[in-house]
Amino acid sequence: NNEKQTQIQYKKVRRGMREMAARAIFAVFSFLLIRDSGKPVSAASKLHVTVSESPVKANVGDDVILTCHLRVDQPPVDKNQLMIQWFHRGKMLVEYDDKLVIRDPEVHVSEEELQKGNASLFIPNIKDKRAGNYRCYVYYTSGSSMKEIVLEVEDPTKVQEETAEHEVCPKGSSPLVLNKVDEVMSDFSKIRGKLKSLTHDVQKCLCSQ
Repeated sequence: NNEKQTQIQYKKVRRGMREMAARAIFAVFSFLLIRDSGKPVSAASKLHVTVSESPVKANVGDDVILTCHLRVDQPPVDKNQLMIQWFHRGKMLVEYDDKLVIRDPEVHVSEEELQKGNASLFIPNIKDKRAGNYRCYVYYTSGSSMKEIVLEVEDPTKVQEETAEHEVCPKGSSPLVLNKVDEVMSDFSKIRGKLKSLTHDVQKCLCSQ
């Protein structure tokens, strides 16, 4: 009985150590990932991003392209090292991280064009609700960039009763606050996307023990 209890305790201790090791590895990985996103980019992976000049003006029903072009010092763009995110007022529209995920069915990004450095956002048959601030986040190896585009949408069929400037942000909100929300969501999505490979490595390491 004593020997059996000892074995049970040993297994519990070993399991606890494995869990602690996995948490420690994840914590270190997350810290380094977030820390490195703010480091100066090296010459080999230097990133250049250009977007549409703000404001972009359109009428309801127009097809709109919010351009976002990226260039690296050593082309072509390696899609395995690339991550793209488009946000509108804090809501993620599109994400590319190994595969393209369209979260808003009314917008489009061409996966084929990404390797050419074209991450432009296409919005067909635009509605007035699409007005506002758009942010394009680009990550490439150790480089990262965030660009903002303001889209103004007018409806010629409506009588303009007010001459006030169109409000691109909801009342009571601040573009700075929305930007911070976008950054947090981007970091979380980045960690979540890369966690899969880390989890696989950790499990492989633990199983080999």
